[in-house]
Amino acid sequence: MGPHWKKFIFETEPEQIDRLAWDFLAANDQKQFIGVRHFLDHASRALEQERKKLELAKELLVPLVQELNLWVEATTDAASSCELFSEWYSSNVDDSWFGGKHSSELSFASRNTYINLLNSPVELFHHFLLVAISHLDSLDPTRIVMVGESIYFDKYFEDRRVLPLAVIEDYCGSRISIVLAINKFSMVVDPIIWSSLASKLREGGEKLNCQLSIPDSTERLFAERVLPRHSPRIRGVRSSKESTVYGFFEPRTFWRKETPIGIPGKSAHLLHKIAQFDQRLLLIGILPNQLRALAKENKMTHIEESLDLLRDSLFWNGYEIWKKRKALVLRYWQTVAPKEWRVNYRNFAVTVKTLFIIVKDFTILVVCEEQSVLVLISKRK
Repeated sequence: MGPHWKKFIFETEPEQIDRLAWDFLAANDQKQFIGVRHFLDHASRALEQERKKLELAKELLVPLVQELNLWVEATTDAASSCELFSEWYSSNVDDSWFGGKHSSELSFASRNTYINLLNSPVELFHHFLLVAISHLDSLDPTRIVMVGESIYFDKYFEDRRVLPLAVIEDYCGSRISIVLAINKFSMVVDPIIWSSLASKLREGGEKLNCQLSIPDSTERLFAERVLPRHSPRIRGVRSSKESTVYGFFEPRTFWRKETPIGIPGKSAHLLHKIAQFDQRLLLIGILPNQLRALAKENKMTHIEESLDLLRDSLFWNGYEIWKKRKALVLRYWQTVAPKEWRVNYRNFAVTVKTLFIIVKDFTILVVCEEQSVLVLISKRK
């Protein structure tokens, strides 16, 4: 081992090594010829570039992520990225080995983003604020939670879409603010339960033994709003440890040349082939041919009956998933989505005309739209 691995081996916390390892595995699972040496090289470089950062304590970050439905972390790196976020951005190109995206690709529109500005220079601080506020004009649901020194936020509160969530008087020697920038579409799509968020922030401040206060203006603003009753969107999650050797719907994308412990070589080869099967076909009851060969290899009985049962189960459960999805999509457009998102919603009532015509024993229903005509003929009783 080279000398640049010493910090990685002797100075790194086990939890950080564990996080780096799983991020590296998830980002490179589909690449061939990636081994331990590659991980050690890139992990040690990421740790060499790590610098001391002031982070928001988990006692405050966790409720922000959960209650505000955040899933994107900006301005971080491989060594510091938080496992609470499914998507993260870094200015270091090499962090792509751990699943990070480059900061130049970041767009706040349509995302729920967290930005730690406690370590940013003043120029970069104001740059992020201006870019974030400009993205609030998007028709997509957009919210950005920012943490930084209070003195730099004051002039931005003139925009009613920028709200101070909390102020901490003495946080590592500085007076800092937690600020929410949000547009109206985000309030509709991802409702905020203010009572729960405020309670958890105060509880987190008590655990940290710091003086945390929530501005009265923000309290009044949320108190006067009638919030939607539907649940917010489901947040994505980062890869985590797997407890099984093989998952049917989330298989390993490839098996190493060496035989996994406890699995015969031929069975491992068949699992490798099964893992390459298009998983979308499983939902309509189509199974990989190698599944039958794997059953025969392990001398299973009633193979065809078992495969038929598996096909039927996958097909009908896939059909139920499809029905549920259709119902959820319909409910979303009927009860959740703002009217501005619906195509030609203003002109629909004007452009549709319905005519009933009675000719002897028949009733003719004519529905006229801008570019189509529907005619239904029924016999009168």
